[in-house]
Amino acid sequence: MKEYSLEEARALIGMARLGLELRTLDEQVDNSVIEETFKTRINERAVVRLLFGPTRMPIGISGLPETRLPINKAVVEAAASALQDANIESMTDRFLNDILVELTIISEPIALSENPRKREKTVEAGRHGVLLEYGSKKSYAIPAHMGSVTSGVELLEHVCKQASLPSRYWTQPKISLYKFEAQTFIEQEPNGEVVRL
Repeated sequence: MKEYSLEEARALIGMARLGLELRTLDEQVDNSVIEETFKTRINERAVVRLLFGPTRMPIGISGLPETRLPINKAVVEAAASALQDANIESMTDRFLNDILVELTIISEPIALSENPRKREKTVEAGRHGVLLEYGSKKSYAIPAHMGSVTSGVELLEHVCKQASLPSRYWTQPKISLYKFEAQTFIEQEPNGEVVRL
């Protein structure tokens, strides 16, 4: 997975903001503008989370994408998805100025063994995120959001609970589990400096 600099993250979060602004105006994002702004052709997965106000209350988050896109397009699509998740009919400029944008870039998920002991030893809290798929149920945990989780077992239990499954269901061989690495960046204030979490 490519290591993104703060400068690149700032440019990508700027693209996410552009996508949010255009979406609120019911305008389509011009792909030529996106391609000019960030010329890399690296395919990645991106998750955008929108946080509101001084308490940084989450109001919208894009789901973990199934496909990889050029990073610039992945970010714009994730921002639009997060806005849709926020279920906000119309957003004013003032509201946009109160939102923090958090961007997580995700590596290719790697399937975990069906053996529970191997699963437990393969997942490292603080380093890995986990994706769970079981029938129509899906959930994921991003490393930067799991500060209180200290073990691989806790992380696996978390994604099970999030998918409304019993916490120890990760031990079942029929459940699909994947690990991934992630880089998470967030604005310190709306349209402000960007830091890595």
